[in-house]
Amino acid sequence: MTETKAQFIDRTGYTTPPLELWEPVIVSKEQIDAEVARLAALPRPDNGRRQSLVVHPSWEKLGVGPGLNPGIRVTLEVLNPGEQSAPIRHNSTQLNFCIRGAGHSIVNGKRIDFGLHDVYNFPSMATYWHANESDDTHVRLTYSNAPLLEKMNVHIVDEEPPPLIEAVGEAEAKAAKAAAVAETDKRDVNPYGTFQLTDDGAWLMPYETLINPASVESKALHWPWQQVKQELDRLQDLGKDYRGRRL
Repeated sequence: MTETKAQFIDRTGYTTPPLELWEPVIVSKEQIDAEVARLAALPRPDNGRRQSLVVHPSWEKLGVGPGLNPGIRVTLEVLNPGEQSAPIRHNSTQLNFCIRGAGHSIVNGKRIDFGLHDVYNFPSMATYWHANESDDTHVRLTYSNAPLLEKMNVHIVDEEPPPLIEAVGEAEAKAAKAAAVAETDKRDVNPYGTFQLTDDGAWLMPYETLINPASVESKALHWPWQQVKQELDRLQDLGKDYRGRRL
């Protein structure tokens, strides 16, 4: 077996060069409409995902991770009437914005029915697919942090995720989790926990907590446009005395 050795790079007297900032770019409605028409006219791919990445011309300078900026990927996705995409999951997260038509997505077994201008998200490693049961072409913009993960060589994409197990109810899942915690051998748990070391805010954390922190559930959430618009209308109704951003 060949031994791989690390290298030393001499940075004696090195000064950091300025950042190469990306100039703003415009993606016009005409460009989007033309690309939607092109994607819709293609034969259906095996995985059902008609997609085009919306990228900045400068992305190639970074070598990997095509995106609209160095850390964000924007994808134009099209589903023709009656089509459904194949299940997929990945550790990048997504925000979806419907710009034409309607449809539904299955995210870890949860169905999200969406319409024009609705927004919804995909948590990391959630198995999902999309379906268009309407008579119109469905178009969606998705925003993800995939380029950042690709640059770090930690982007995991599973094109053939395992089947979802939907038989276990919420109560059973909580009971199973509690049982697993109860079975933890006390000899493997640091008795002091995480605690503050100094008055100015330095803390110490046990190794077990560092490598296996308590999980915070990330749910698939849906922002229906009609409900969002009601809140925007309330901002509009504040009148001229309100000087903040109506956002």
